[in-house]
Amino acid sequence: MSFEDIGLPAAVAAGVWGAFSEVMKIAEILNGRRDLVLNIQADGERLTPEQRDILLKNDWLPTWIGLEVFLVIFTLAFGYVCYTVNEARILTGLATALGIFAIGVQIWAGWTEYWKMRQFIDSERKPKPPEGEGLP
Repeated sequence: MSFEDIGLPAAVAAGVWGAFSEVMKIAEILNGRRDLVLNIQADGERLTPEQRDILLKNDWLPTWIGLEVFLVIFTLAFGYVCYTVNEARILTGLATALGIFAIGVQIWAGWTEYWKMRQFIDSERKPKPPEGEGLP
């Protein structure tokens, strides 16, 4: 096996590592925004429901959509490059299928998380009955 034979797999591996690193950074950002939306903060400062709604719509949601677009583009590009150049098409197909599965899981998890945060914000907007009312 020559250096030329190792070049493409090494480049692909480096690309996968770089992409994974970026995805993990974005996931960390998303988790931090989620914690703000759910008022999970170490310093004890709490945001109003309106502030959390703005944070959810204008920060968390666009970041999550950007992550999904990145994953789709990366998976398609990875699959295309490997399929056209590499002889191991079955392995390439499996790797691409794994990427598509990961995209599906991320879409499901992100959508679920979005709706749970949305419900949390909406529940805090509802007026709470005064203490002692509604008790038997």
